[in-house]
Amino acid sequence: MAEETAKTETQEKLLNWMDDDYAMEVVPGIKFDPEKEYQFELSSIERKQKTNTDGKTSERLVLKWTEQESGVVIQQSAFLNEKRNITKNNDAPEKSNDLVKLANALGYSVNVGDKGFHPKNFLHIGMKIVAHVEDQIDFKTKAKTGFSVLSIPSIRQVGKKAQPQLAHNPEDLAKWQKEIIEGKYANRDKFVQFLATNNRVNEVAPFMLASNDNKLTFVG
Repeated sequence: MAEETAKTETQEKLLNWMDDDYAMEVVPGIKFDPEKEYQFELSSIERKQKTNTDGKTSERLVLKWTEQESGVVIQQSAFLNEKRNITKNNDAPEKSNDLVKLANALGYSVNVGDKGFHPKNFLHIGMKIVAHVEDQIDFKTKAKTGFSVLSIPSIRQVGKKAQPQLAHNPEDLAKWQKEIIEGKYANRDKFVQFLATNNRVNEVAPFMLASNDNKLTFVG
């Protein structure tokens, strides 16, 4: 006689919201210290597709990182266009796709021209990392969204040493900062154009490194 498989049904109970035991304590929300390293575990990876009204599709990889002490989940997305290519910008690494930057941070080599780039080569559920947390900035308005994101350059796998910080020439920093203020340059791209126009291309790379380390302040 064949055994019957028992069906498990979810039981839902209606409770009285007026009960005294429904009173709750108000506690402060989690405030991450941007100077502190936190440990995270990759708890979820989802691939999502969106079709716009014009028929164009886009994909994003949604990663959910769980902070190990508080249990707070921080979500980050990396986008892929319909042409199914992903950008790496050697001259301005901060303009590369977030997935490329994450791969680099995790020690996975990414080169322009590679046709086999795949997240499964460096991501897996349960992997642990340490990272700093920073405020999320809206791409269009440049304002804080109220949410937090992982600082990709700070990410490293648990057990690996942090990459040493590069020393910056203080004379160059002082010179660039003075020129930024005098020229009222609102962002690094504008200042890079200034360097290129004045035949100072050799300064672009060290300037970008200093900018990525937040050593310079822009006007506007």
